[in-house]
Amino acid sequence: MMVVAALVGCEGTATFDMATNAPGDPVILRVLVDLEGIELTGDRTQTLLFDDPVRVNLIEYVDGNLFRLFTDETLSDGRYTSVRLLFSSDADDDNEDVVVRADGEFPLTVAAGVAAEVDFTVDKDDASRDDIVLTLDLRQSLSFDARDDEYTLPPLVRGARVEDTGRLTGLVTASCRVGTSLAQGGAVYLFAGEDQTPDDRDGIGVEPYLTTAVVRDGATGSAAYSLRYIPEGDYTIALTCDGDEEDAARNDSLRFQNVANVRVRAEQTVTRNLGG
Repeated sequence: MMVVAALVGCEGTATFDMATNAPGDPVILRVLVDLEGIELTGDRTQTLLFDDPVRVNLIEYVDGNLFRLFTDETLSDGRYTSVRLLFSSDADDDNEDVVVRADGEFPLTVAAGVAAEVDFTVDKDDASRDDIVLTLDLRQSLSFDARDDEYTLPPLVRGARVEDTGRLTGLVTASCRVGTSLAQGGAVYLFAGEDQTPDDRDGIGVEPYLTTAVVRDGATGSAAYSLRYIPEGDYTIALTCDGDEEDAARNDSLRFQNVANVRVRAEQTVTRNLGG
C-alpha cells in the first residue's frame, strides 16, 4: 500500500486562478460571460474543461479576489508556454453574454483573444506543482460600438507563476487638469521595460502590460492604486486622468503624467506613490 501511495503522489500538477482588472468606464457594473475552461500550449496542447460552462461576473474579481479555474490538475509532462481562457459560444437567449451599466444592459460578443504567455514545466518524476494566475485586463479588452449599442471583448490576458510575481501599490496625490478627475478617469498604466513612452492600447508603439483604476478609500478619502501578479522585472509606470476614455479598439490619445521607472521583485510588495 505504501508503494502504491508513493507512485500516485508522483504527478506533475498545476492550479489555475483568474483575476481581472477594472474596465475603463466607471458606470459598468457587471460583465457576464460563460467560461468553459482553458487551453494550454507548448510541447503539446492540453485542454481542461468544466463539466458545464460557468456563468461568471468578471467585475467580481477586480479587487484581489480570485476565480478558481482548476485545482491541482494533473498535466502531461513537458514545457508549457501559453494559456488561453475558453469562453462558451453556445449561450442561449436566457444566458447571453452582457455588459450591465448604470444606464442599461448591452449585448456582449466575446472574440478570440491572444493566449497569455506563461512558462512552466511539468515533471511527474519530481512531482512538480505550479500555481498559475491569469489576469484579464478589462480596460484593454472591452470595446463599445455606440452605433449598435453593443460591446466586444477580445480578452487581453496576462499570465504568470504566482511565485514569480510581485505587487505594486501606492497613494495617488497628483492633480488632474481641469475637466478631468481621479474619481472619474484616474488610472495607472504599467509598461514592460524602463524609460518607455506611455501610450494607450491602440496597436501602435508600446502597449500597456497591465492597467488598474485609481480607487478612493471611503474611510480615509485617500486615493490609491494596486497592481497584482506582475512578473519580476523592470517597468515604466504612468498615471492618466483620462482612463475612462480607454477603448480597446481605437486610439484614444490619453494624456499621461507622473511617469517613473520601477522594479518589481517576486513575492514582494513595492510601494511607488504618484504625487503632484
